[in-house]
Amino acid sequence: MAFTFGLYKSINGVRKYDTGQHGSVFDGIIKDGIYETIGDAFKVESAGDMKITVGTGRAWFNHTWTLNDSKMVFTLDASDLLQPRIDTVILETNSEYATRANRIYILKGTPSANPSGATLKRGSFVNQYPLARIRVNAQATSFTQSAITNTRGTSECPFVIGVLTVLTIDNLISQWSTQWNEWLQDKTQEIDTWEDTNKASFDTWFN
Repeated sequence: MAFTFGLYKSINGVRKYDTGQHGSVFDGIIKDGIYETIGDAFKVESAGDMKITVGTGRAWFNHTWTLNDSKMVFTLDASDLLQPRIDTVILETNSEYATRANRIYILKGTPSANPSGATLKRGSFVNQYPLARIRVNAQATSFTQSAITNTRGTSECPFVIGVLTVLTIDNLISQWSTQWNEWLQDKTQEIDTWEDTNKASFDTWFN
């Protein structure tokens, strides 16, 4: 659909809107991201052994909101015997018909001599945003906060820091107009003065 509008009261079912259209009301007002000032903004922390906690917070991604009002506890899978890996704590939105839900979970990485975080999905239905990446060393049975790399507030998972406010430029336009008129008047005066000063020379050259 190239053109749409809303929202109007539906009479006899002629004005029906889907959730995407309801969510699109905020397009241009709120950009996708985690609200920096709400709760813990989904901060990921080590909780001893192979556990982590994800703090409280609220987010807006892909026309959907996510709210966590209490700390969530997760346990990482056992470490590899030979190589380290990078696990990623994910906030995922999924609009596929069979799912239609958001969730936070741990995406297990692949053990490697030089591990990197998993490639995340960005598409029409499933979108994944990293809250943090965790290095799990070979044969590890625990890890500290230093093993956790925060990714909240980065381009991969930005913070929402506010909404747009109304801006009028009437005063600026008035100021620019006044400045332009003053500049034009000054330049016109300079040209007139220069012509008057050099009029005698012009008369000599052309007569």
